[in-house]
Parts: sequence; C-alpha cells; structure tokens
Amino acid sequence: MVPTLENVFSLFGGVAASYELARLLRRLQRASVTFSWQDVERWVDAMYNRLQQAGVTPDMIVGLGRGGAVVAG
Repeated sequence: MVPTLENVFSLFGGVAASYELARLLRRLQRASVTFSWQDVERWVDAMYNRLQQAGVTPDMIVGLGRGGAVVAG
C-alpha cells in the first residue's frame, strides 16, 4: 500500500494529538492536591464555627464520601 497524503496527515495528526494529551495529563498530575482526614476535620470545624458565629442554622448538611457514600446527615 502506498501512503497517500491524507494518510500521512492523519498519522501526524494522531501523533500530535497523543503528544498534547500526554502533556495535559502530566500537567494535571502535577497540579493534583492531596489532603488528610485531619485537614477535612479542621475545615469542617472552622465552617461550623463560622456558621455559629453568624447565627446561621442550616436546614440540612450533607457530606459525600468516596464513591458517593453519604457520611453526614
């Protein structure tokens, strides 16, 4: 099979798209943020204190854990 111009451009386009996707994934991986359950507990306590100081009584608080499990009510 003799490569046509369209096949060559298609090949280069696929290579370029794969390269850009790999660059994007590397950039996203470097930008990932990690935190511990202790961090989450501090954030929740701080939010509770701010709500209490503002005199706000929420109707409902919902917490979602990994996989969508409801962990607060």
